[in-house]
Amino acid sequence: MIIYQVTVEVDHDEANWIMWMKEKHIPEVMKTGSFSSFKICRIMNEESEKHTYVIQYACKSREALEYYFEHFAPVLQKGYNEYFNGKFTATRSILEVLE
Repeated sequence: MIIYQVTVEVDHDEANWIMWMKEKHIPEVMKTGSFSSFKICRIMNEESEKHTYVIQYACKSREALEYYFEHFAPVLQKGYNEYFNGKFTATRSILEVLE
């Protein structure tokens, strides 16, 4: 199994970001059929004024993830960037589940 992990630092309007993620963005990502499940977590050991979240999407293979990147990610990321223009910082990681 592969985990596509997006770590996001939210600068402003945290409540709006959480609502938008739960009601719009994550459902759109899941509708692509590329992922079998997701988790959204808040990092609790921060000393920063920013709020940091981790969204993990599980998929069955690297090929399935590459298909998502090629066919869906650009449009979804564009919408995300337009809605939260300059109010977040995101980093992305690909994890391989070993057991």
